[in-house]
Amino acid sequence: MTALCLIAAALFQFNPARKQPDLTHSISYFSCFFIFWSLASLCFNLRHWLPVSFSVFTTNLFLFIGVYSLYLGFKWRISKARHLYQYPFIVAHIIIYTGTQTFFAINGYNDFIVRAYFYTFNYAVVLAICLPQVNQSARKHHHYGEKVTAIIIKATLLVLAINAACIPYFSIEEAFLAIWAISLIAIMAMMGAIQTLLLADETERHYQNSITDSLTGLFNRRHFLQLQDVTMKSANRHHFPFTIVMCDLDHFKKINDTYGHQCGDQLLIECANALQTLCRDSDILARYGGEEFIILLPQTDSKGAQNLAERMRSAIANINFDFQGHEICMTASFGISSHEHFSDLDLGIKQADKALYQAKKGGRNNTCTFNENSSA
Repeated sequence: MTALCLIAAALFQFNPARKQPDLTHSISYFSCFFIFWSLASLCFNLRHWLPVSFSVFTTNLFLFIGVYSLYLGFKWRISKARHLYQYPFIVAHIIIYTGTQTFFAINGYNDFIVRAYFYTFNYAVVLAICLPQVNQSARKHHHYGEKVTAIIIKATLLVLAINAACIPYFSIEEAFLAIWAISLIAIMAMMGAIQTLLLADETERHYQNSITDSLTGLFNRRHFLQLQDVTMKSANRHHFPFTIVMCDLDHFKKINDTYGHQCGDQLLIECANALQTLCRDSDILARYGGEEFIILLPQTDSKGAQNLAERMRSAIANINFDFQGHEICMTASFGISSHEHFSDLDLGIKQADKALYQAKKGGRNNTCTFNENSSA
């Protein structure tokens, strides 16, 4: 088992996903889980050449540092957490468990069956508190990795419970072999479960990269068109209003030429954040290209869209953006096309674009709604 754990630790330590800032600590703790279990296995295998108290102490210490490393690996996947030594209840549990096992060994209470029960109970407790972390992670990531990991943890808990029920009927050798086999199977299963987690994370990351704009974090043009198609079909089926809003930053090229593209990129991010803040959860905001944004507003008529566009226009005009000591002001123009004016996606976008052209023609920093006389 020592060799298997070391191989698993190396797989995680050199996993390419470890370079992702949000996974660095999580993968490090997963690696620590296998490293400490390999150390525990090594100390246990050397028990015949080491003092009993030292062997028991180091084996159990490494075991539970490893198990809690697994817990923290799951916790760090959800959000930024603390490190193992910063959790008083974890440190206390490790000290109490290791101290109790060592006390049994030093004082001659070396009944392997009793110690096996004690180990099984404490191991099950730590695995059980891992489950809420996995379930919470499932609500964040929404992929199959968490489901597989939760099944593995539940299966391990079930096997531990069955083994605990059978321990009174085992000889010491049989109990030893049973715990050893369960630990080996648990290690292999957990290695597969965590690798599944990381594979699912990478799949999700690639998918998110394919649908989002790398600069602003908004949806990209292709994904917007896909979502718009679905929303428009729903609007036609259920007969609810549906509006498209086009937004274009005024004189953006001049800012790029004057202050450079770094300034322009930062300004795009500021404007995207301002627009996102005013959108509802059901609204779909995307970067349509360059300095142009597009917003899909389900269940919103032209009047509601006009009110939202005006708030967005004011929000962009009120951005206080300082770049290398230069205060840069920005305005935006908006064009609106509501559902009753178009029957297909391309036509709706063209109508919103024509309204945007009228807003630009009217002096910029303006909002226009499409009508039959707005075409140039």
